[in-house]
Amino acid sequence: MRRGFRTLVVLALLAAGLSACGDDVAPLPARVIVILDDEGAAQPAVVEQRIRTMPAVTDVVLTTKEQEYENFQRNSAELPEAARNVRPGDLPASMEVTVTDLGRAEAVQYAIGTFDGVDDTSLSTADGDMLAHERVGILVRLEKDASAAERTSVEEFIRALPGYDALTFETPEQTRDRLRERCRDHAELAAAFDKVELADIPASYRFRLSRDQKAPQLTELINLDGVTPFSFVPAELVKD
Repeated sequence: MRRGFRTLVVLALLAAGLSACGDDVAPLPARVIVILDDEGAAQPAVVEQRIRTMPAVTDVVLTTKEQEYENFQRNSAELPEAARNVRPGDLPASMEVTVTDLGRAEAVQYAIGTFDGVDDTSLSTADGDMLAHERVGILVRLEKDASAAERTSVEEFIRALPGYDALTFETPEQTRDRLRERCRDHAELAAAFDKVELADIPASYRFRLSRDQKAPQLTELINLDGVTPFSFVPAELVKD
């Protein structure tokens, strides 16, 4: 269900197109989607209180299980069979967390994932005018068992995209070490990030894409072996 949900988000953003208006606008903040387990859904205020100890968290919005179900039914009006297969309580409660410090947003995402009541997290761009920005960042996290051949295929695919730049690859160790440095001067974040297991940090590609490129091939990236649903993130988050 989670993979399908993230895939739908990616496709919706792609449908908006990648046309640009300019780059003289303030960076968009990042958004952490927090999937709550049953304990967290029962006591969301406790989870929110912990989340707000993280740096640069400016907003936390809860969506209950009931609201998730209502939203799904409304958005699936044209897919009645899919709507019938989802029952009340099937979809988890969630929170949308806005983080304005892009240098720490990824560390904040991983840190929140260690909190009691949290089942899963993902990172994306917060609400705002994405089309007003010249570039978009793309974060491609790989499956834990992705082979060397699958990794090569992903890199070749990205390099074939028109308008890409600042492509980097990080191993789990490199991501951990980079983010640990970002946590150093914030005690709460550093303590939470230290609880993140290396096994929970995937290898990843990150790059920027010019917004004047429609890049329909991006829809094919979702289907490559070894890839988890990728995320659109603020370009500044993946700056070289």
